Amino acid sequence: MIAEREDLIREAMAGINGLASYQRRAISSSHTHFRDISRPQTYLLMILQERGPQTVSELADLLAVSAPSASSLLDRLEERGLVQRTRDAADRRVVHVEVTEGGRTLLDEMAGVKRDHIQRLLSLMDEDDLHAIIGGLDALQRAFEKMKSADCP
Repeated sequence: MIAEREDLIREAMAGINGLASYQRRAISSSHTHFRDISRPQTYLLMILQERGPQTVSELADLLAVSAPSASSLLDRLEERGLVQRTRDAADRRVVHVEVTEGGRTLLDEMAGVKRDHIQRLLSLMDEDDLHAIIGGLDALQRAFEKMKSADCP
């Protein structure tokens, strides 16, 4: 019984990873300017959009990279006008980073492409498959809630 459950979990993980890979390919192949931004850079932009301005060291911690590596990612984003760095008025050694309007626009475009691809994919399914997807998503939501209430990472 345990082995069967582990097999099911592995199969679900493989399916989820396959869908995530499909999404990444769909985004990168749909717009040429999306190809110029790496996954870590995209993740960094998403963090800034979700959390608001962060220091370089906070971003490095969130990305699990060194401060110089985070700074290098930021250099490329800043060159493209997607983030803006400002020095702290009280402590000039501290640098705050925030997403620019251009960065927000890029993230919105990526989300739109992702949404369009998912909608196209779902439109190819019959009603039984759509009900199954909705049931699976409900199960995932319940698991998220359990994880959250159990304070699991």
